[in-house]
This record gives sequence, structure tokens and C-alpha cells, in this order.
Amino acid sequence: MAPFEPFLVFTIPSVHDDTVLDGRIYWPTRPRKSLAHSENQSGKVGAILAHPYAPLGGSYDDPVVQAAGEEVLEQGVFLCTFNFRGAGDSKGRTSWTAKPELSDYISFVGFLLYYLHYLDSPPVSPELEHENALQAPLSPIRSSLVVESYVKQNSSDIQLIIGGYSYGSLISTYLPSIDSMLARFAKAEEGTAEAEIRRRAFRVATEYNDESKRAKESRRGRTPRASELSRSSSRPVVIGGEETNAAIRRPSQDTRRSRDSLRRSFDRGRSHCGRTLSQAAGGSGSSTPTKGPSDGLPFPTPAVCYLLISPLLPPISGFLTFFSDIARNGEAGQALIKHSTLAIYGDQDAFTTQRKYRKWAESMKAKSQSRFHFHEIARAGHFWHERGVETQLRNFVRLWLQDVIS
Repeated sequence: MAPFEPFLVFTIPSVHDDTVLDGRIYWPTRPRKSLAHSENQSGKVGAILAHPYAPLGGSYDDPVVQAAGEEVLEQGVFLCTFNFRGAGDSKGRTSWTAKPELSDYISFVGFLLYYLHYLDSPPVSPELEHENALQAPLSPIRSSLVVESYVKQNSSDIQLIIGGYSYGSLISTYLPSIDSMLARFAKAEEGTAEAEIRRRAFRVATEYNDESKRAKESRRGRTPRASELSRSSSRPVVIGGEETNAAIRRPSQDTRRSRDSLRRSFDRGRSHCGRTLSQAAGGSGSSTPTKGPSDGLPFPTPAVCYLLISPLLPPISGFLTFFSDIARNGEAGQALIKHSTLAIYGDQDAFTTQRKYRKWAESMKAKSQSRFHFHEIARAGHFWHERGVETQLRNFVRLWLQDVIS
């Protein structure tokens, strides 16, 4: 994201089916202005911006995602971008129903929030801290982290901006509530994708915390021991592999469901023997769940805002989700009214007419106690190539961020 470089490049498994997804974390280019007048000096704000449709070339390197992302960073917000399955270096392929992509997004919501929770207070100078970032190889690591034993001394409220452009905004509007999403991670069973994501967030955050403390001690005149020093680099931290030992790593729910279905079919074929395969092995057909990394959510439920750039409306949205029941999520739409939301679109959008956009946006804004806001940019198309329209997009995003960031 020129001229900004990612602080962290990483992979995590999708909670849908363990498909390996690649993501990036960018640190703010300057401290939040509100920190100077806030009682919560250690508060953190994170944003996730999702990219357009992968089969048409969408990825986290999309220029519109980059433009909006730069404004996010300028407001002192941590930014997470990622590639849906089938985009960039992420594995898998784009689905017909968008259900797997919905889980992909949830995976990064969990990672970013736990990463910010475990991360120490925001540094005064991100550029200086970046110079001391730990460079890690893209390879498996030992499963030696004990998340329960780590107690945050500076735990604070976190604010989350959920956003996307085009297809990315479509997926973000179908996300379940923040409580529903975090419940998956709060009680994650050992070996699941959710537990793996928590451990990955814990590892990269606490490694930075330790590195930062060593750097501060060195600047105070104390020279760290050789065993305490890590290789410094101006390049981003690169993290891959698995946090959990392969012996206890378990497939995600949807993968287990398909395997269990095959096993049940096979068991039914053996039913004439009077017992199933699991009974023949001396089991009861079920197992006691393994205790997860921790019980309950270790931080307050974050405040949520939504940023939608060129959102896709019917019938296009229906074609991209194969008219699946994803759109019938009762929480979808209500969240855009309940939480502060900004929708930005152009009046020359090739996929949605100006009339349809206006009708949708005005109806959302007219709802009782609605916190939905929108801006229509004259002469702007869906891809924001027209002269001067990107500047207007940036301006509206900047003003909205200044208003909603606490």
C-alpha cells in the first residue's frame, strides 16, 4: 500500500474449512488526535477493508481499498486487509454462495480484535517501533503458547470499523452481529481454526511487546543480553505455518460436517452388524470437547461502525451469492441502522442505477433511530477512475472517521 508498508504479513485458516488465507496489518501513520483528549489513552481502533470480486481481479491491492486504507491510517487506526479465498495468494477458489467468504471475513475479525487486545498500548512513534520489528520465517512453529496465562495489564476498549468496497462491502453487510462472531472465538475448542487464529494473534502481538520492551530498555542505557536480541529489519514481519501441534489440530466445522456425513453413511451400511464402527472401536460415537484457549471474551464487546464503498444491491448482489439464504440473515441490514454507517457511491455506477442507490440509501436513513449516512459522488463510476472523484471519496471517508472514532 504505497507509500505505506505493512507491519505484518501473515496467514490464518478460514473458520469455514481451514482454507489458508493471507492478510496484512498496517500500523497507523500517526497517533489518533482524540488520544490527547481521551481518558482511555490505551484505546485502540482497528479497521478491516475487504476487496472486490476475486474472479474480476479483486484483491487487497485494489486501488480503491488502498485509497480508503490510507485515510484510515492517517486517522490513527490499525488497518487489516486480506484476500478472500481464490484471491491473491490465498488458497481455494471463489464460491457461488458467498458463505465461505463470509467465514473468511469473520476469521479476520477474530484475528484483528485479539491482536489489538494482546498488543500493548499504541506506540508514540510507529516508524521507530517498525525498525525494531521481529522478522520471522514463513514456517511452522511449536505449539508452546499458553494464552490463559497471559494477563493484559493495559486491556482497554477496542473500536472496530467493518468495511469493504464492491463485493467486499456486500460481504460485510451480511456479517452476523459482533457478539455472534466473537462467541465463536471466546469458547473455541483446542485445535480448531478459531483457536489457531487466537494463538496466532497472541503470538505476533506478544512477540512485538517483548521486542518493544527490549528496545526501550536499550534506549535507557541498558544493553540487552545477546540471547534477548532479535534480528531487526525494516521489512514487515512475516508469519505463516501453524500455531497448534498437528496432533491436536482439528478441521473446521464445515469440513468436519462433510466427513461426518460420509462416516454416518458408512455406519448405516454396517448397521446390520448391530453396532457402528465407532462402537466397534470401543467408543460411544462422541467425544468430550477439549477445553479451549480460554473461556469467555477477554475484552469488552467492541463498538462497531460500517464503511461501505460502492455497495452492491439487488439483482447484482443476488447473482454473486447465487440467491442463497445468506441475504436472509435477520441481523443483516439492521446493523447498518443500529451502528454508525457510511455508504459512498457514484451516480454513474455501472452496476447500480442512481435511482436505486438513492431509494435504498434514503430508506435506510429514514428508519427509526437510524445512524446510517450516505454520500453520492457526482460523475463517479463503480471503479472510481474519473478525474477528481477519488479525492472526494477520501475527503468523505476522512470526515466520517474523525466523527465516529472515539
